Amino acid sequence: MHPPDAQAVLDAAVRTLRNALPAAFFAVGARADERLPIPAADRALVDKAVAHRRAEFVAGRWCAHEALKAAALPAVGLPTGPLGAPCWPSGAIGSITHDAGHCVAIAGPAAGVSGVGIDWCEDSRLAGLSELADQILADREQQAFRHGGATARQLQRIFCAKEAVVKAASSAVGRFLELRDIHVVDEGGNGGAFHAHIASHSFAIRGWHLPAVGHALALAWLAA
Repeated sequence: MHPPDAQAVLDAAVRTLRNALPAAFFAVGARADERLPIPAADRALVDKAVAHRRAEFVAGRWCAHEALKAAALPAVGLPTGPLGAPCWPSGAIGSITHDAGHCVAIAGPAAGVSGVGIDWCEDSRLAGLSELADQILADREQQAFRHGGATARQLQRIFCAKEAVVKAASSAVGRFLELRDIHVVDEGGNGGAFHAHIASHSFAIRGWHLPAVGHALALAWLAA
């Protein structure tokens, strides 16, 4: 069996996100490519980075600008904020993810939304994630992981969900969240829904595990 075509995988993930997002939000994907047109101020942020980092950053910012345009929102420069995330234009909110040369961004109006996050993790990282379980899992999750015989695939889903939560909630918390600060609870059912709690904070974040070929894909949502 031939491996799935990279562009087909990317297109399918974008369609999945569009179907999961509210109607006012848009998702755009691209393969890593530093030749894509983005504002000079954005490009300057990675002028000194290595080639593959530049290619992913540029493609991610291009996707973000295209998603903003599709949502009829200002597609201005996206400087990097103090926590490392893009600073979205006034009235807009979004998220960017990239892994193994696949780049995706979502954007939409910020009304009623404090934060959104998307993340995906390629299956090639499965083996390495098992070695990082202590850094990924909260204390009570580690107990379940050790005694329940959780698989690397389940750990991948947890990791991806937590990365999405970090993007959705770090700004509201006021600091960059560590993965071990977050506890993810699957809600069961076919929708892939989960909720996440952050240590020392009372708000809960909704999220969804989404189907993606060769990847784990997650969306997290923090209401205002």
